[in-house]
Amino acid sequence: MRIDKRFQRAIRSDSTATVMIDGLLGEPYLNIQRGFNGSVVASGGEIRFVPTHELRIKDFPAAVEKMVNCIQTAKDASGSKDQTVSDTPAKTKP
Repeated sequence: MRIDKRFQRAIRSDSTATVMIDGLLGEPYLNIQRGFNGSVVASGGEIRFVPTHELRIKDFPAAVEKMVNCIQTAKDASGSKDQTVSDTPAKTKP
């Protein structure tokens, strides 16, 4: 893989690489998450690859259900907090 010269010094030994997809149906590309503490990777060097979990169409119903549950939990918590606050009489200054 060739890296443009202007980016070569930015890729450190603690950087990571992940294959990403551009959009829902887009082309795959390699995303390099820059590291800051390692040494500059020399020509022919390697960095750590981090695999991603692919979301498939059959995974969507479960993902949507989790989102709905999270939203409902947040609404329930918010509603009970609002209820507690509104039930508390307001204090007035004498």
